[in-house]
Amino acid sequence: MNRSSRVGGNYSALVLCAALLLAMTVGCTATDRQCTNPPPPADTRAGSPAQLPLTLENIASAVAVNDRGVYVADTGVGNDIDPNGHSFGSDNGRVLVLEAGSNAPKELANNLGAPRSLAVASDGTVYVLGQVFPGQVMRIDNGVNTPVPLPFNTQKGGDGFPRQIAYTVSGDVVLLTSENIQILPKGAPSPTTIEIAMNLGGTVAVHPDGAIYYTESDRLLIVDKGAMHARTLPTEIGRKTVAMAFDNNGDRYVINQICDAGRGQDTTVGYTYSLLKFTNDSTKPIDIPAVELTSPTGIAVGKTDIYVADGKRVLKFPKP
Repeated sequence: MNRSSRVGGNYSALVLCAALLLAMTVGCTATDRQCTNPPPPADTRAGSPAQLPLTLENIASAVAVNDRGVYVADTGVGNDIDPNGHSFGSDNGRVLVLEAGSNAPKELANNLGAPRSLAVASDGTVYVLGQVFPGQVMRIDNGVNTPVPLPFNTQKGGDGFPRQIAYTVSGDVVLLTSENIQILPKGAPSPTTIEIAMNLGGTVAVHPDGAIYYTESDRLLIVDKGAMHARTLPTEIGRKTVAMAFDNNGDRYVINQICDAGRGQDTTVGYTYSLLKFTNDSTKPIDIPAVELTSPTGIAVGKTDIYVADGKRVLKFPKP
């Protein structure tokens, strides 16, 4: 699965294009620099996180969880890391699983490019999104280490730059791109497309009832199950959302990136991160203390714990 052979001499230009697109999602706007940060939500101390026993070749770009274990996308040796924690470059990304009760991760598949997003079904089937063009969505069947490309329209002039994937309880694979949402039902030959207007960033997660939630900068939008358009939800998500996930109860967990602009002559811009829980679409979040986060890229929620991909590690927080 050598991507350089697929894109030939255009590879360098395409990587540059991908880097520029990613760079558009990084950093603060003029509004960010002028506005004060939102007031902190109520603090419900959840305890200190534990670090999972993983040896990663590069950053953990995504994480997923089911009853079988914790699944991690490792971007692989040789990939560069941009200021937002994303990685792109070589073909040697891989997917690992740390099975329940084990301290030794297993490699499920490799040579995946630099994986950007990850989802997993209850039966252990893994879905992974490559980061650089052509941005293939691939399925890794349980017990089989050869990925199978899925028929999403993201290649050779397809619809939009792929952002993230998610998986529904009914077995649909959801792809968020810069131009639309594509929904591929289990076994279907092609996806259904819902047109959206996506400019900045974007994370996606699916509620247990089938509704698709996605973010654009500081907005939260929802596509109700069976609907063909999105509506905006009121929410206090702060600045940019870098990761979002639901648990089986329908509670939504969010990692926000807060832009801390320099003061006076200091123009340095830094970032802090908040880990929040929204219960039943409440606009009043519960704060989960997470001062340890430095460059989070993904979140997954199990029955009792929250898993966060953060740089070259995966942290486990107890649910509040």
